[in-house]
Amino acid sequence: AATRLRSAPWYGGAVAVTALVHLVWTFARPDLPATPRLALVALGVQGVAVVGFTVWPLLAMAALRTARGAFVAAALAGPLWFLPTRRLWIAAFGDGAIGLLPVLLGALALGALAASRRALAPTEAARRTALVWLAAVALGFVSVAIPLQLDKEWITIGWALEGVGVIALWRRLDHPGLKWVGLALLGAVTIRLTANAAVLEYHAHAAVPVLNWLLYTYAVPAAALAGAAALLRPAEVALARPWEQFLYGQGRAVSAAVCGLAAAVVVFAWVNLAIIDWFSVGPTLTITFERQPARDLTTSIAWALYALVLLALGVIRGRTGLRWISLALLLVTIGKVFLYDLGHLKDLHRVVSLVGLALSLILVSLAYQRFVFRKVPGKEP
Repeated sequence: AATRLRSAPWYGGAVAVTALVHLVWTFARPDLPATPRLALVALGVQGVAVVGFTVWPLLAMAALRTARGAFVAAALAGPLWFLPTRRLWIAAFGDGAIGLLPVLLGALALGALAASRRALAPTEAARRTALVWLAAVALGFVSVAIPLQLDKEWITIGWALEGVGVIALWRRLDHPGLKWVGLALLGAVTIRLTANAAVLEYHAHAAVPVLNWLLYTYAVPAAALAGAAALLRPAEVALARPWEQFLYGQGRAVSAAVCGLAAAVVVFAWVNLAIIDWFSVGPTLTITFERQPARDLTTSIAWALYALVLLALGVIRGRTGLRWISLALLLVTIGKVFLYDLGHLKDLHRVVSLVGLALSLILVSLAYQRFVFRKVPGKEP
């Protein structure tokens, strides 16, 4: 019907309804792990559906050539079937090679992309739509393959890699939707890593401090956020559409600054969780507010060192924002030391600690006077 009517909404409805039926059937069968043959048959049926819906606009090119939405629906077939096919794959083959599933789905999207480039003329609107959506889907499946195989925070890592990947794709194809999808994914990753208490229960307390799953879980998204900021900064303002101008009235790369700030926040969250993990004694990470002098002192030292690292990066890269963030963090660290860490010291130990802190503050104040508050002649402050 969609082909006969040359209708993109009908085609999208066909994809959505079929995917919903397969999804409900797959997750309504608790006996699938015990019946690998049934799971294999169902996987074959759903695989045929994914392939069919992905390539059908290419086969019915004469009718759907101008139906841009049909190519969007075709690109989304793989993501819509990913969860049910993942469950069927594990039931049929186990999870030893589960990373192969997203690779196959990504290869399907990549093949459809190559066929669309050949079949559609550069002047046709459907060609750009097909390239953008199929490329984003293929990139997403490639991004999730390795984290899924490692079975360590594959959703968070996959979203982070997909986010920076589609922003890199936006630089090449200049489609604003790619930029905003990438920013949404990176925003979701930041929230998952900084405002999700369940992260403390995902894995058992690590036997090796620092170099453990926490570093992997936080370092990869932080690198993705920093990479996104680097990709956005030189092109964000220049490629802005008229409806985006309300963000760029001052000519500043707002999204790049937000991504850079998010990267700093994610790293700061990791620093704290790594220290908590180091001093945890239970089976999982446990945040306690009882006084532990060794942990509290380690936390303060880590905060101060991180502030100095941010200051150094801000000086080297010429980023005023990093320098002000480092100053704010250092002020918070000083307040913590004065109001909390030194509370348990007495007599000579407190005097020596205060003298050492005073000397450190003098050195830090000189550094910030030189690199943060210094006025450059001939430039606006």
